[in-house]
Amino acid sequence: MKVSPIKDYREPRYPTIAEIDSVDLSRVPTRWQNLKAVAASLGAAAMTLKAISIEAAETTSLETTVDVKVQVDDQQVNFEKLPSTAQIVNFGNEGVVVSDSKEAMCAEVDAMLRHAKGIVESVDYHRGVISSCEEMLTRINPQIAKEKQQEQDFNNLKS
Repeated sequence: MKVSPIKDYREPRYPTIAEIDSVDLSRVPTRWQNLKAVAASLGAAAMTLKAISIEAAETTSLETTVDVKVQVDDQQVNFEKLPSTAQIVNFGNEGVVVSDSKEAMCAEVDAMLRHAKGIVESVDYHRGVISSCEEMLTRINPQIAKEKQQEQDFNNLKS
């Protein structure tokens, strides 16, 4: 027996969505094609394979990152593992935004401004919610009302 190497070896891979969407019923024996259970099983298998291939496509995309060093005044600031394809990135918990685009930075600053203005404008509303909730809690739970009264008495004695 002579063994010869495989000349056209395909790498193992997940099936593509196009391959999954076109289920080939010609491979199923003709006596099974009219059975509802077989059709349902094939449909479920196709949906499962489609979900697996979508998940695999999402998880196998490798994103390259870059490390950026910036001179700010007299000190050097390091930004590590920034996505190389992103125009703008929020870096860390300090509210630092890094961008290579003036337009993207303007849009980000404008969004931050609108968000902050919305918060400031809603302060009075939320103070009203707090006072309403406290009043409802004192009416619902007499223990809370008693504690609040004791706190007020204590504060009156202090002053």
